[in-house]
Amino acid sequence: MPIDYITAVYNVGNSIIDQSKPIQKLDILAVNKNKKIIVKAFFNGKPSKSGTKIRVFNPENWEKELILNKDGEAVFYPTMKGLYIIRQDWVEPVSGAYKNINYTSKRHRCNYYLLYQ
Repeated sequence: MPIDYITAVYNVGNSIIDQSKPIQKLDILAVNKNKKIIVKAFFNGKPSKSGTKIRVFNPENWEKELILNKDGEAVFYPTMKGLYIIRQDWVEPVSGAYKNINYTSKRHRCNYYLLYQ
């Protein structure tokens, strides 16, 4: 059974948005530092486990897998301007039924939308 969390940050004009804390069960924050994107992934308000895989999709749907370090962070360099999707998945091993259809796990997914200009 899929459960999705969606996050997006938009800057208007010269405003600066400080989103420094996660707000969802599965969440992602991203910081642009000198053309380097630092991704921070979270689970239940704490950094996601070291070794967790996240995926980055560029505007042409190129995909790259990143591995989180001990601080729940990973880095990538954008290849072009446009909208990037940063994705973290977590599979919860729980069974149940939804609309009379049985399932053996719940797939939680967070998609973070990053507009790189």
